Amino acid sequence: MHPARGHLPRGWKLAALGAILGLAATSQAQTTPDLNISGYIRAEYGDGDRYPAEKGGDSFDVSQISVGLTAIYENLEAFVNLGATNVLEERSPSSDAFVTDAFITWKGGASGNLIAGLQPILFGLKPAGFAGDRSIQAGLEYGGGGGFAVSQQAAPAIVYQYGPGTTFSIKAGAFDTSSSTVDYQLATGLGPIDGSSLSDNFFFDLRFGQAGTGGLYGYAGWEDRYIGGAVNEARDIVDIGVGWSNSKIDISVEYIDMDQAFFGLTESETYTIAEATFHLSQRVNLYFDLGEADVTDRETTRYGLVYAINPAAALQIEFSKDEFGSRATLLPEGVVAGQDIDSVDFRLSFSF
Repeated sequence: MHPARGHLPRGWKLAALGAILGLAATSQAQTTPDLNISGYIRAEYGDGDRYPAEKGGDSFDVSQISVGLTAIYENLEAFVNLGATNVLEERSPSSDAFVTDAFITWKGGASGNLIAGLQPILFGLKPAGFAGDRSIQAGLEYGGGGGFAVSQQAAPAIVYQYGPGTTFSIKAGAFDTSSSTVDYQLATGLGPIDGSSLSDNFFFDLRFGQAGTGGLYGYAGWEDRYIGGAVNEARDIVDIGVGWSNSKIDISVEYIDMDQAFFGLTESETYTIAEATFHLSQRVNLYFDLGEADVTDRETTRYGLVYAINPAAALQIEFSKDEFGSRATLLPEGVVAGQDIDSVDFRLSFSF
């Protein structure tokens, strides 16, 4: 007996149902983004006059925790990163947990990317996002020694990056600052405050080569960043740097010029940054970082050794010193002109 038209025998129904479920699963797999998780944990101990006497003159803390989630589907990539600092509240009045990054990247073929959302503004020769400077104590260009963190800025931004190959890349974008004033601008007595907007802040840069890959590399960038108060307009930051590396050494020098309005000075401030890395073996790196601010008269020095325990874990030892000259201005809290502060720090990090 043949089945009536429009109906299937029980065995056929089961086979058809299985096929439909299989197609649905395949379709679901094709429409579900690939997910990847990454992150790190850093535990640090430091001793020296950098740490206040009321806390024993030393510090032990879980200094940073970072967990990032990347979702990729076709030519779209979404990234969200959660961070926490000073988890044990040893180095600051309170610990802090926050979203460090949340942005979407549209990959427009082999050459260009469009990035929108909360993201690091990777401005400078060797910039970094939430991870910060490679040294345990941040260098001058990362905000160490009371400096302005030119190399570690983050903001809601729209950025276009064009890089036809590994030789060079061009990047341009508009961003917003979190307040009407930058870190150094003194708002008191400077008149009415107008907030920053996406149309107030721009940057453009050109990068060739890449640090650590061998050969010559360099960077040239211009940033127009809004300052509130009596200034009430954007002012310039110019950054130029060059470096050279091979399998044994990486050396670089960077020059940063910032408009006087960022600091309330009568002349522009300049930073000179010099860095050297010596690859002593596959597991051991020795580094030396120096940052010098001309007008505000300060200097940061970092000597460190990094030992890779395995591909996921590393031990880092560092001596650091911040020097504030007799004419130093815009000093960190508790520091006076002519004072030096230093410390010896140890870091154990685990990355995944």
